[in-house]
Amino acid sequence: MKHPVQVLVLCGLLLPWGGAIAQPIVDIGLYDSGSGQIEVRLRPDGPFDGLASSIVFTVRWNDSDGATLGAVSQPSPISVYLPVGKSGPMQISGGYRYQVFSGISLVTLLDAETAWVGGDEVVVCQVNVVGSSLFEIVNDAWTTDVNHNGDYYISLNGENRTGEIYTISTGMVQGEVDALGIDVQPNPTDGLAQLAVTVPDATPLTVELFDPSGRMIMRNSRPEIMGAHREVVDMGAFADGIYLLKVQVGERISTQRLVVDRH
Repeated sequence: MKHPVQVLVLCGLLLPWGGAIAQPIVDIGLYDSGSGQIEVRLRPDGPFDGLASSIVFTVRWNDSDGATLGAVSQPSPISVYLPVGKSGPMQISGGYRYQVFSGISLVTLLDAETAWVGGDEVVVCQVNVVGSSLFEIVNDAWTTDVNHNGDYYISLNGENRTGEIYTISTGMVQGEVDALGIDVQPNPTDGLAQLAVTVPDATPLTVELFDPSGRMIMRNSRPEIMGAHREVVDMGAFADGIYLLKVQVGERISTQRLVVDRH
């Protein structure tokens, strides 16, 4: 049975908070915390102070990047009313690494002296990152497989209230940002940006650009650069927003946000 934890929490329907009042739909998103962590957030579309019975979600990233996810931490009070942790070991499939996360609770938000506000994001947890890659919460063929049971799912008061996975550009990426001392100017840009990097020896260079949904939209490579090198990144064809610039110099990788703003 998919998401067997539902069997445990159905009893919540018999409790006082499990009445006829409609529970909000809850979306989930991923952010860059800016401190070597990815941050998972929930976004309910209405108020709620009942039982967040259970949650499942999966983070996916590229296997070839060699990055790993470390310790999970949670702020208070969500650590009390919805504790979340890794569900099994990291797994590799189809060129990706997958880590499933899950949580089960019998403590209401009301008992934890808090409540959700419709439209406001709630931080679920932060996960330490070692290395650099493109991270995203996904529902795909691997997570849908009953053997992995990793599709995003959340129940409130024992009722399925699963919403959408919303991709926030600041949540696509985490890792060794600016590990190569790369400078991108101007940033924000209204069209052209220039990437500057200095390397002492002849080294290959690859520049990749990802849109806010995580799709690669540009790739430039040079067999070798040396000394002070400048690379023009033309953003003129792209809409305003926050993009990911991934730069690989030899074996080293750096990621930076590149903002397009024409206002």
